[in-house]
Amino acid sequence: FVQQCIESLLGQTYSNLEFIIVDDNSSDNTEQTVKELLKNTTNRLKFIKTSGKRGPGLNKRLGWSHIKGKYVIFLDDDDYFVSKTFIATAIKAFQADSTLSVVAFNSYQEIVEEKKLVVTKSLHPLEKVITSKEILKDFMINIDKPNSTFPAVFDVEKMVQHQINSMKILNDTQIWLRGFFSGNVLFLGDYVGVYRIHKGSIGYNLDVNYILDNVDEKVRLYCSEGFPIKEEKWLKQQVLITLNHYFVKSSTVKYLAVVKWIYKNFSFITSIQLISTLLNTRARFFVKKMLNN
Repeated sequence: FVQQCIESLLGQTYSNLEFIIVDDNSSDNTEQTVKELLKNTTNRLKFIKTSGKRGPGLNKRLGWSHIKGKYVIFLDDDDYFVSKTFIATAIKAFQADSTLSVVAFNSYQEIVEEKKLVVTKSLHPLEKVITSKEILKDFMINIDKPNSTFPAVFDVEKMVQHQINSMKILNDTQIWLRGFFSGNVLFLGDYVGVYRIHKGSIGYNLDVNYILDNVDEKVRLYCSEGFPIKEEKWLKQQVLITLNHYFVKSSTVKYLAVVKWIYKNFSFITSIQLISTLLNTRARFFVKKMLNN
């Protein structure tokens, strides 16, 4: 997929690009393919090959440490763009409003095994500046999460000012939350790219440590200096969103690891409430599985 991904960027009307590519110890010819694609361009390239499998969160964090540009797109190799103007459109929006830290767009979904392209539900609210506090409060509750981070452009300086460098991993939800913490947000209605869903997708291969890293980052964000929401209810909701996803998607669940994490971070009463909710979620998972069989 990486060739189509890079070619969709080379086709942008905005051409002052820097490619920072982290190759998670692949066994194919990714490095040669990337360098061949970029050899006759003026684009800067930083190619990093890891010595062992690290996973997406750590790799995005590694790539982040090499950024020199003013704006950044967090992009997985299996996604690609169909709009040639989305970067230029995003930068124009940033230049028109200095309060923005994120400009995001709609995207399609491609279900690879079914050879099916889906027009996903539009972001909302569109064409309206959403304040940092408003979107943090409602994210994944009343404001839906976009398809991955690739159809969005983030302001690097603002994210640095709001402590992104304190993060140990950079997974999608944490990138969104950190971006929202960094300033105001603009959702635009154009469908600019394609988010691929396939058997190798990260969301279908969940590991408990990956999940607990995600909720650890939510706690770290909540405890950050200047974070505008200081209600435990918010943190409880955000933790439940992540853990519910794990309990719904995973064929096996490491119950003890999750329970230990909950008791470590919440009061006894809140812990009981969270565990009870998760067990109900898992029961529905098994009922659905039996009905499908």
